[in-house]
Amino acid sequence: RPGKGGSSLKEIEEEKREEPVFSLDIGTRSVIGIIGCRQEDKFKVLLTEREEYQCRAVVDGQIEDIGETAKIVEKVKGRLEERYGKPLKDVYIAAAGRVLKTVEAEGQGEVPQGQDISAEFISRLEMAAVQNAYGRLMAELDEQEQIFFCVGHGVKNYELDGYQMSTILGHRGKSAAVRLIATFLPKTVVESLYATMSRCGLKVAGLTLEPIAAMNAIIPADIRKLNLALCDIGAGTSDIALCDKGAVTAYTMATVAGDEITEAVMESLLVDFATAEEIKMRLTAGCRGVLNYQDVLGLTWEKEAAEVFEGIHPVIQGLADTIAEKILEANGRPPAAVFLVGGGSHTPGLDRLLAHRLSMDEKRVAIGGSFYLQKRIIAGEDVFGPEYATPLGIALTALQQREQESFAVTVNGERLHLMNSWDTSVLGILQMAGYQYNQILAPTGESLLYKVNGEARKLRGGLAGQAEIRRNGKPAALWDPVEPGDTLEFQPATPGKDAVLTLEELCRREGLEPGLYRLKVNGKGQPLSYPLAPGDEVEAVKAPEKGFPRGAANISSEGEKNAAGSGGNGKSPGAAPAVKMASSPGAAPAVKTPPAPGTAAPAAAVSPPGKEGPEAAPADQAILVTLNGRQLLLPPRQEEGPYQFFDLLPFTDIDPQHPQGRIVQKLNGLEASYLDLLKTGDEAEIYWNKGKN
Repeated sequence: RPGKGGSSLKEIEEEKREEPVFSLDIGTRSVIGIIGCRQEDKFKVLLTEREEYQCRAVVDGQIEDIGETAKIVEKVKGRLEERYGKPLKDVYIAAAGRVLKTVEAEGQGEVPQGQDISAEFISRLEMAAVQNAYGRLMAELDEQEQIFFCVGHGVKNYELDGYQMSTILGHRGKSAAVRLIATFLPKTVVESLYATMSRCGLKVAGLTLEPIAAMNAIIPADIRKLNLALCDIGAGTSDIALCDKGAVTAYTMATVAGDEITEAVMESLLVDFATAEEIKMRLTAGCRGVLNYQDVLGLTWEKEAAEVFEGIHPVIQGLADTIAEKILEANGRPPAAVFLVGGGSHTPGLDRLLAHRLSMDEKRVAIGGSFYLQKRIIAGEDVFGPEYATPLGIALTALQQREQESFAVTVNGERLHLMNSWDTSVLGILQMAGYQYNQILAPTGESLLYKVNGEARKLRGGLAGQAEIRRNGKPAALWDPVEPGDTLEFQPATPGKDAVLTLEELCRREGLEPGLYRLKVNGKGQPLSYPLAPGDEVEAVKAPEKGFPRGAANISSEGEKNAAGSGGNGKSPGAAPAVKMASSPGAAPAVKTPPAPGTAAPAAAVSPPGKEGPEAAPADQAILVTLNGRQLLLPPRQEEGPYQFFDLLPFTDIDPQHPQGRIVQKLNGLEASYLDLLKTGDEAEIYWNKGKN
């Protein structure tokens, strides 16, 4: 089985002194897991495991069947845990470059006077550049497009007082800047990876892009002054990274890879996917002579390997052409050399065809690139093949992320790396930490809708308990920016209680006089303790005065016997017609549709002081505010507590779960917190700022 061997138990025990790195490569065809740690300036591989899928759970690098993918991850994780002797909790992963978007951006800042530039200052500078890149990306996207997630960045250069430098750490100056390339993937792609890890009991400690990981493994920083291309050819995607003049200059990808070759074998030989994959692997391994196989009709065939290869040659040529086009498009010219890694790099003749398409010497297109990998990796088993470039690159990138503590924030005692956050507001960081939206802004309780004598009533549910958020020890709003080194303390919100109303409580709310009314619910008598259900219709019928002695018992319900209602002879007197109820100060108003966002509140919606209409709440309970330039009426509250700024969110197009830039929130011209109290006459603004941060 792949993965057997590796370090001895004695070596593993020695390495347990340092917390190991656990990395997973979730490929289209298989999952590879690696446990290792730093040994001086190298990475020591302790254990590896590999497991292939039994079905196509991952297509073009995107997880489609989370359950099936989680099963394979569980197998790899379980075998590693059994051999290592300790549970694995944190994992480092990488995402394939499908639907990859790259944005070049700059971040600037004033250097603290009289101080050396620190790693924290550089982190803030790079974070500003990434946020600028994110703002540019969101401004360019159509509003219907999904949210994107930053999965990594590469610094092109720094500037100090206008001079370009490879690093500014430890220097002094007045102003500094950084220019970088930020890479983004759709949030849904990344969330599928997180969901799979969660099912396996794993927490994502770090995330990167697959070509970034492969670049870190195959092309170290000291040779990036050369114009080189790296192509990671998997089963579903071909991820490409380019470097020049000491920096990574571009990332791109093609949605053609090894699966195209497999599908060509399927069509040529009329076999199923598994058989085609086996035949492709035999051709890849240099198989000569006769191939024996069985087609989907059950017929057995014998064909010369050369004949099979000839049948799929046009598809291999097409793969080489596509990769070459992507390289030329991103680089502008043929690179000095190309490294091919990933399982698809073994495709027969691909290196030669790619060299011809790029007008390069065939020797300048190399499969593997293990020359530099062997200088950086210590392993007791053969992990230097091209299919291990990305898994090892993920592990090497994990070591770098661990060292970049200046990029981290702390949430309730746990450290998180900011560079993988699509939103560095308090809300975005809390979501990245795993808190659900309803824990951050809990919903109010369910309201109760019912009718009294045909008139609609609504009893609002209880207010949610507010979340407590502190940033660096001080109260924070959801939209406050979070910077490297910050500490967040978060106490989740509690949902409001659902509205509950008994018939007895209804009588008090409606101002019904004791002993004067009979009640029915949906045409049937109910006891006064009956709790109303949503949609119930209550009929209150005024009983005739005849036969009711003064000081009789409380209001009667048809579900309870009442001496006053029996007329003293056990027979009910003739029922009087139902009366129309007028709302009292304590009564729930009839349900009204609040003005839609952007529409003016009706002039008669709030009665003048000292006057109350039959269907209007008292003036001191209604709130009339201006939201984004238009008046908005907030109806009287039935529960305790005043209106707060966050109550305005439902009347806007703001959806914090799908950010479209950085949110702007103001109250009476000043920056607002979502906990600010509202009063009549307030002017509020809430909108997305889709431009640069």
